[in-house]
Amino acid sequence: SIALRVFTCISLWTLIRACLAPQWSAVLKIVSNWIGYQQYGRVMSLMSWSWLIGDSFSRFVYGYILTLSAFDGNWRNVFYFGSAATLVAVIPLLLLVRDSPTQKGLRKPSENPDNAYSKSNMKDQVQMQLTQYEYQSVEEELSHDQGRKSTPVTPPLESLKTTERSQSKLS
Repeated sequence: SIALRVFTCISLWTLIRACLAPQWSAVLKIVSNWIGYQQYGRVMSLMSWSWLIGDSFSRFVYGYILTLSAFDGNWRNVFYFGSAATLVAVIPLLLLVRDSPTQKGLRKPSENPDNAYSKSNMKDQVQMQLTQYEYQSVEEELSHDQGRKSTPVTPPLESLKTTERSQSKLS
């Protein structure tokens, strides 16, 4: 029936996209390790277009394969050709592509200084947490000197965990 065919097509399309999705994040990670932050927009637009252009090109090639008399119009040959093309493409990728330029003895491109996860910003965040902890410790000593009771001071990471736990209990 038509409903079964439509359901099968949608299910297969969803399965294929679900299998392709994890590849995109790996490609983005490798590209971001090789390209400086000034070129991210240009390179990402090319990467986004490459999926569309590759899909269009493969449809043209597969259609042409179906019309060749050498293959007798057998649809299975499309899958054989696709498998062979993938194998030919994967072998050089495995041999040549590395996660970062440092693995090839090259210099790593510059990081965006505004990136929250850059090494310089992480160092500033840790320093800020330590400064807050030192401030709490001094405040605690002053309150003990004046005879007041205060809450025990916890290190910054422990206080974050405690805050997360208490917020989850409220939810």
